[in-house]
Amino acid sequence: MKLISEKFKNWLLPLLFGCAVAYMIIDCYHRGDTLEFTIGFFAYAFILFAVFDVIRKIKYISGILYLAFAAIVLYFSVRPALQVSFSGSAGLSFNQWFYGVQSAATLVPSYSVALIIGGGFFFVSILYYFTQVIYRSFGTMLIIMFPLVIYSKRSDELNSVQFVIVLCLYIAILIHNRQMKSDKNAVVIVNKSYSLSIAVFVAVITLIVGFMPTPEILSRQEIDNNYFDELTSTAPTGYSDSSSGSGGALSEDIIMYVYTDSPCYLRRQSYDYYNNGAWNNDHTNQTSNIFPDDFSQYYTDMSNTSLINAFTSFRELLSDTNNDFNYPETELSPIETKRITIVPAEGFYPYYICSPLNTISVYERGTENKVFNYGKNMHGEFMPLDYKNYRTFTNGYTLEYIQNPGTLYEVCEQLSMTSDDELSAFFNMILYNADDEIFRTYLNNSSYVYELFNSNNDEVFDEMQRIALEVTSQCETPYEKAKVLESYFEDNGFEYDPRYVPLDSSPEYFVTQSKRGTCGDFATAMTLMARYVGLNARYVEGFVVDEAGEDEDGNQAYIVREKHSHAYVEVYIPGAGWMVFEPTVSGFLDYTYEEEMELSDYFLIIIRYLAVIALIVIVLYLLRRKITEIVFKIRFHFADNNKAVVLCYNRLLNHAAYKFKIDTRTMTSGQVSAYLRSYGVEPEIVIQMFERTFYGSRPATDNDKINILISYKAVVKQINKTKLSGNNLKYN
Repeated sequence: MKLISEKFKNWLLPLLFGCAVAYMIIDCYHRGDTLEFTIGFFAYAFILFAVFDVIRKIKYISGILYLAFAAIVLYFSVRPALQVSFSGSAGLSFNQWFYGVQSAATLVPSYSVALIIGGGFFFVSILYYFTQVIYRSFGTMLIIMFPLVIYSKRSDELNSVQFVIVLCLYIAILIHNRQMKSDKNAVVIVNKSYSLSIAVFVAVITLIVGFMPTPEILSRQEIDNNYFDELTSTAPTGYSDSSSGSGGALSEDIIMYVYTDSPCYLRRQSYDYYNNGAWNNDHTNQTSNIFPDDFSQYYTDMSNTSLINAFTSFRELLSDTNNDFNYPETELSPIETKRITIVPAEGFYPYYICSPLNTISVYERGTENKVFNYGKNMHGEFMPLDYKNYRTFTNGYTLEYIQNPGTLYEVCEQLSMTSDDELSAFFNMILYNADDEIFRTYLNNSSYVYELFNSNNDEVFDEMQRIALEVTSQCETPYEKAKVLESYFEDNGFEYDPRYVPLDSSPEYFVTQSKRGTCGDFATAMTLMARYVGLNARYVEGFVVDEAGEDEDGNQAYIVREKHSHAYVEVYIPGAGWMVFEPTVSGFLDYTYEEEMELSDYFLIIIRYLAVIALIVIVLYLLRRKITEIVFKIRFHFADNNKAVVLCYNRLLNHAAYKFKIDTRTMTSGQVSAYLRSYGVEPEIVIQMFERTFYGSRPATDNDKINILISYKAVVKQINKTKLSGNNLKYN
């Protein structure tokens, strides 16, 4: 019992430190269950410490036992993950899962086991070695690099509290180890080899982190906080809960081809409210994010054509109600549906289905076969119902959507119906047509729109609100208000500049001070200002289809590049439905980053390459002795017998000079022999063969070449094992 107590005392701090680091890693992949997984990891690490402690005491074969144990653990943890990854049954590779967005839909049990059990074994092995076998503070600190590498490649933000806890436990381990330095295992020889190994380790890790390519998938930060940073994905991205819409440096890479006869907007996702510097979706109102089970409900969302048909059909009924509202008498053009085909470029596998507003059907590309393995939510977004089959749409798909008739805009200019008017009209229609469920659905949907896309949950920026009320004060209809707000930015000298970094990232600073920003800034500002004046508006992320060109086969198509990702606004016009508005100033599609590169950009590129060269030079310098030894062996192999003997002697002098810090160039072979013997090294065979060959008349034979190499290796081994006394013995 006393032994167990002593062991636990020695293990407690390292185990807590390891669990704190593991908590940061697990939090990336199992957020919500992080504590439970970390407790399990603590138990797992404790068992591994006990096993390592037993293996360590078995002399001679401890290394073999460790490797055998490691092979067993990795076989049963990593092997299933590799099978799943290579078979594609998980829907995404381990690399995509490791660096991508985690959600309930993307959790793969075999990957989690590989990470916690397989990766944990390697992690705990290092922790045990640096805290129980050889106490090395720097080696222990390197463990902290594990989460730092993961977070940096995923572009995640470190939790400052978690990181402070890790650092505190690290300091506690330092204090604990120094208190135990009386134990013989606490003594560390800080020599050149130790410094070299640490330097090489740091250099290699730096190179790996710097040059290991980040998978072309959306990381958690990119999908939650900046949708526009990287859109060319190789894994499903799903739908995010929040987006700052701040824009980003987008490339010219082609991500899809669109076959249509005119420019359009492709929706990806809309958001409910703006708070804490980001757009968010409201999960408290489940209606906003659920996918109906009844496919017939997919066509009853708030499409403007359905609403117009309803109001047109019941125009006389409306006039008989108690409303003081008259629907405009303008005759609408015939309602038409239009088809658009989208073909993702190679390497672009989105988890969402890009679609125009008012899309009603999805077809297999080039057929009349409707696709039913997707869902459409009350926001109007589409996505595959089975995340494992997200590649269903990678070969292309055709969408059927309702095109706004030209006369709709004439109607909207006259349409003074307010939200209350529309709700009242729907309610009266239900009273007059109690059996007609379509109007009950519209009433519910209208209520949902007015509840969700208003300013109740938004941050209120007083100056923006004042400006919005001022510029719309003379407007008579909701549509007129939306058009005035849409043109406000163009009329007041705003600039599109995605490279601009404002002093303040708030929408109010953009509207009142900088007047420069990305499409996300323009769309955010208009959405909030529209809500401030009583309109129901939503911030939308998607793509703008405008670049006419040809596909890879030379067929005419619109080209959508990464830089065409876009944020815009949809406003709900009572009596007409959702309509698209473009607040971003003209010219944003012509913006190219190559033309805007400044001197500082080139300077940073030069610095980066210089840093790479410096790292390579450092690594070569640190490995210079290993490299020279390899060069020596190559030269020895091709040298004649006499030259080989001289090479071995000169190389022996080099080892002695490096180890004992003496100038062997001024010493005779006899002096070198005497000096080495004083440290217990026996170099006589090498020196005698050198003297006989170099100073004598007897040429070296083939056997002499073989024997001197064997003797050289034995002497070098003795030199390296020589223990230096005095100031060379230090505690770490």
